[in-house]
Amino acid sequence: MNQQPESEKISVVLEFTRTGFLKAVMLNAPDDEGQIILQQSLDRLCKPQHVGWLRRLFR
Repeated sequence: MNQQPESEKISVVLEFTRTGFLKAVMLNAPDDEGQIILQQSLDRLCKPQHVGWLRRLFR
């Protein structure tokens, strides 16, 4: 497996309150190409048929 340096990683950080509510979503991409990949991935995850999968993931 090829490990990317920390500065080149694409990441999504979800921040929650102590009561379990989503407080913030932080997106990080090192460059424009990474931003495009991140946007396409989030678009894919937010499709209606995937929303149920996300709900089950966080239960």
